[in-house]
Amino acid sequence: MEDNINQEVIGEISDGYHTFNELYHHRAVLFSIICNDRPNLSWKSKLHHDGTMYDGMFIVGINTKDGQATYHYDIEPYWNMFNVPELPMAPEWDGHTPSEAIERISKLDIIQNEDKNLDKVFNLTDQNWASMYEMVSEKLQKVEIKLEKARESIDKLIGINYNMSQEIINLEREIDKITFNNF
Repeated sequence: MEDNINQEVIGEISDGYHTFNELYHHRAVLFSIICNDRPNLSWKSKLHHDGTMYDGMFIVGINTKDGQATYHYDIEPYWNMFNVPELPMAPEWDGHTPSEAIERISKLDIIQNEDKNLDKVFNLTDQNWASMYEMVSEKLQKVEIKLEKARESIDKLIGINYNMSQEIINLEREIDKITFNNF
């Protein structure tokens, strides 16, 4: 019981921007996108190669040119996020460290697949896309209005500066005339 409380408390520790729980979730989402884009290289399993597993967790991995990159995640809510082949048991761990895993992931080739639809990755419907389009359009209109007001303000400042410059030039001419006439 005490370990669960400590885990809950630790998960809510923040650096002032994100909690551990948020960063863990972000990592899961990002790794799922990487794996889902490469289902022929990726896999998931509820058991390690030796038949063991941490309570309520599973392992997901991707095979790279340099070896495996794997992570453990809670079955809920992450299992269904990974649309990759399920294996009865995970391949034997190759001994990679967390640093090696992220280095291996960073060396994966970029996939350029025009057939990949974001709606499949994020389960978006036409209604979701329409709502997002509408929201972005509204925000864009507001930005355009603010930009136009900024342009008008700049034009006014330029006009004021031009008029002031002309007035300064005229004053300098008057000063020159007065000075010339006095000598």
